[in-house]
Formats: sequence, structure tokens, C-alpha cells
Amino acid sequence: TTGSAKCQNIWIDHCTFDNNLSPIANPSASVKDKYDGLLDIKKNSEYITISWCVFKNRYKGILVGYTATDTYDRKITMHHNSFINISSRTPSFRGGTAHIYNNYWEGSYDSSTHKYFSTGVNCRESACLYVESNYFKNMNKTVYCAIEDVTVEGYAFYQNNKFENSNSETVNTCNSFTPPYTVSIDDASDIPSIVTQYA
Repeated sequence: TTGSAKCQNIWIDHCTFDNNLSPIANPSASVKDKYDGLLDIKKNSEYITISWCVFKNRYKGILVGYTATDTYDRKITMHHNSFINISSRTPSFRGGTAHIYNNYWEGSYDSSTHKYFSTGVNCRESACLYVESNYFKNMNKTVYCAIEDVTVEGYAFYQNNKFENSNSETVNTCNSFTPPYTVSIDDASDIPSIVTQYA
């Protein structure tokens, strides 16, 4: 949005966002911040679904809320997306609520340190995210709050996520948000093949 602070009822479906970069661990600010996120959501935009999309080869994926005070409840659903070779912000979520289910993450590898370093769902500024039945592969962090980076802690309710060479969830839990709809949830173990084939 440019001239308005609010957009409503947005569906982003079957898109590929690819910056053709190979992230490294601990880059300089000039490298990491050369471009902003692949898909950033801010201000009072609301009722947004991101589905069956591919995000890859980038330092920053999705930022929701552009400052610590931009915490509007945007009511976002993210499902059946893949995040491949992205360093962080998949998503970084300030305030509000979201349903994040049946997504696939595959982290970045730094050959100089021989470590995977990508991070997943970053819960910030009182966000309460419902994170279920996702698949995380080769991720340094999965569902977490970088407490040293926030003014107010963020939270998530999480269940049935699957981890391959990845750390499990570390964020503190919340239970104040339940999605106002019913969906069919795929088993997390099937997500790599389903999302790779159809996203």
C-alpha cells in the first residue's frame, strides 16, 4: 500500500519470491540490509492469506509490522508455503494473531562454519501465533522469541510440528487465539513432499 494505511481481504497464492542470493551466517549490515523482505506487511492491512508460495534465496523473508509499535491485529493465515535458503523472518511477526500451518522450512548452510543458521517463526511484541503441523529441516531456530531484540515478548501456541536436524520450539506459550474457521490439516510428516510438489 502506498497512499492508504489499510488494505483488506488479500490472498497471495501460488507465487514464487526468489532473490537468487546465497545467505551466509553473520553478514555485514550492508550485505544483509541491501534489500528488504520478500513480502512485508504493515500498518492496518488485515485479513491476509498466503498460501502455496515459495520463498527462497534471501536474507529476509516476511516482516509483519515495521516497528515495535506497529502491532495491529492483521489476522493472517499462512499455509503450504516453503521457505528455502532464507536466513530469517519466516516470518518475523509483531503483535496480533496468525494461523501458521502446514508450511515447510529448509535452512541455509554456511560452509565456513559448517553450520545451519536459518531461523523460522519469530514471535514479537505480544503476538499470539497458532503454529501447527509444520515441517522444519536444518533450522537453527524454529518457533522462538528473540527476547534481546524486542520491547515486549511474543508468544505462540504450537502443536504437531516436525523437526529434522532442527531445534524444537523455545517460545513461551499463549492460548488467547483460536482460528475462527475449520480447515483440513495435513500430517506434518507429509509436508515436504506435498509442498514441494504443489507450491
